[in-house]
Amino acid sequence: MICVLLVLSVLASAWHYYKHLTPFGASPLVQLFRLVDVANIPTFFATSSDLGCAAVLAVLAKLKKEQSDRFYRHWAFLSAIFFYIALDETASIHELSILPLRHALGAGGIFYYTWIVLAIPLAMAVVLSYLRLVKSLPRKHQILVFAAGAIYLGGSLAGEMISGYAVSRQFNYWRTINALFSTLEEFCELAGTSLFLCVLLDYLKEQGTTLEIRPE
Repeated sequence: MICVLLVLSVLASAWHYYKHLTPFGASPLVQLFRLVDVANIPTFFATSSDLGCAAVLAVLAKLKKEQSDRFYRHWAFLSAIFFYIALDETASIHELSILPLRHALGAGGIFYYTWIVLAIPLAMAVVLSYLRLVKSLPRKHQILVFAAGAIYLGGSLAGEMISGYAVSRQFNYWRTINALFSTLEEFCELAGTSLFLCVLLDYLKEQGTTLEIRPE
């Protein structure tokens, strides 16, 4: 499904530039599939994946609490984080900090989208605080969790930095570079979240619990 969205997004972006439209003048059909746009099919999929992670993490938190596991609060807090990410995916809350921080810091270049100034230390704090929990998981889940995190954070932060640099400097082909790396960023976020959701479901299954949706 993620690959389908990526292909549709690339085709939509190619059509967008072929028609010599501005980034803010894309047709409704193009905007419906582009990963870099909001309130469209990719946004729905991304929000659903985030909410899915939040739900499974909440189930794991409840299960771990019943088992008197020392990390149950970690699972619960991570569930809350993914609920916020889902909310932010829809409402773009993080973008509210961009202009105030840019003016306050005089930021540009790779920090043009200044929300990453806050995101980087917060992400590092979360990663460091969850190392013990991840190390307590089975080996295969450890590897997959680290892979999902690297894909999500690496794509998100690196993509935003390169896009910000291109927009800030506005050198030749900056619109194309911005579109390319913005699409890559969104794809990595989708891929990382989807992989993490699969890991959570597999881990939950190994704990002797499965989630089922049954029609009434």
